[in-house]
Order: sequence, then structure tokens, then C-alpha cells
Amino acid sequence: MTLILAVAAILLTIAGLYYARRALFPPKRRLSYYQESSSPLVNAAGALPGTIQVTRNGVALSDPHLVVIWIKNTGRHAIASDLFDQGRPLEVDLHAPIVELAAADEDGAALATGYAALGTKITYGPELIPSGRKITFTALVDGDPSVSLHDYFIDVQVKLSSDPLASSLRSVALSAGAAVAAALFTLVQSLLS
Repeated sequence: MTLILAVAAILLTIAGLYYARRALFPPKRRLSYYQESSSPLVNAAGALPGTIQVTRNGVALSDPHLVVIWIKNTGRHAIASDLFDQGRPLEVDLHAPIVELAAADEDGAALATGYAALGTKITYGPELIPSGRKITFTALVDGDPSVSLHDYFIDVQVKLSSDPLASSLRSVALSAGAAVAAALFTLVQSLLS
């Protein structure tokens, strides 16, 4: 019985520290970005006899690539539009001229406003980004893209995300560990009864 009370006291202490930390420290706002894919539209140009040419609106592209990038608010709180310093937008530089750009919300609905393609950069904002919102940009570029992000946020941490699959596997492993711990706690409790 004493062991059960000790474990309960530890759990209550941990819960109290968690909520005290949330109350005493400012909210953490985080934005992650990730280049999901970059695919050349024409592989190995010399592999086939003749010439394959990709054009868009009558303009020939020398090295067309389709690139998919997403940004996601991974923090606990929304990123308000007033957190964009002096109203400057978020800039995703692809380092290759953007020929065409489309953006979609997490549910697949196309975004009508808030983003633009300017040369090699995708600009977004200032817009409210609710917690958990993921925005996907699909761009047709002329050249091999490499992604960098320039932000002008106030009190928002921006980072390049790791592979989403690896993050999912880590979450599954943590959940499995918690389930094993709960099963051991139940076993110990039943043995003490």
C-alpha cells in the first residue's frame, strides 16, 4: 500500500511540475519545414535518342524539377500575424527559378491567398498559422533546387524538420514504452494485493 501511495505522489508531483512550467514560462511557438521531394521531370537526357523538351506556357525549361516543401506549426500555440516582424513574410528560397507554384492546406484544400512566388523564393504571410497547421507548397522550378528558409519572426523558433517517418517511429516507440510501464505497474499492484 505504501508503494502505491509513493508512486501516486510521484505522478502527482510530475503533473504539478508540468502545469507549473506551462504557467510560468512563455508559450513555445515552433515552425518546422521540410523538403519532402525533388524530382527531375526528365531523367538522364542522353539516355533516349532525340531530344525531350519540357515547356510551360511556351517557355522551354532546361532542367525542370518538381519540388514539394511543407511548413508546419509544431508548437503548442498559434503563430499570430503580428509575430511577423514589420509585416515581412516568411521566405522559402529554392535557389532555382520558380516557373509555377501551388499551395494547399493539410486537408488538401487549395490556398487562394497569403503566398506568392518571387524569382527563386516562395513568400508566405503574414498570416495566422494555427497550432498543428501544415501547408504544402508544390513548385515547378527550372534547375536543381536546394531549400533554405528566411524568417522574420518575433519569438518563434524555426527549424528544418527531420524525416517525418523517423519522428513517427519515435512516437510509436515512446507509446510502446509507456504501455509496458503501465503493464508492469499493474502487475506489481496485483502482486501486492
